[in-house]
Amino acid sequence: MSAAALEALEQAERAFNAAMVSNDPTQIAACITQDWVPVTPERGPISAQAILSAIGSGVLSHDTMIKTTHQICSAVSPPLRAEHGHVRPL
Repeated sequence: MSAAALEALEQAERAFNAAMVSNDPTQIAACITQDWVPVTPERGPISAQAILSAIGSGVLSHDTMIKTTHQICSAVSPPLRAEHGHVRPL
């Protein structure tokens, strides 16, 4: 992945994190795709609509949100990069 693509991914993740901490479903919806399905340790896969509804009603809120957007594993040859997260086309 190029440095520019990595920066775009990290920028999208920062925007998503800020939207989640805002607890504003409209801001969050602007950062996700229609097929976004978050997976939680408590309940597994949950629809985006269910998450946005829970946040909108105040049942679910976030005061922090951080994620690792990429990791590099050099214990294998050649080194591998594992990436996750959803990025909208720029």
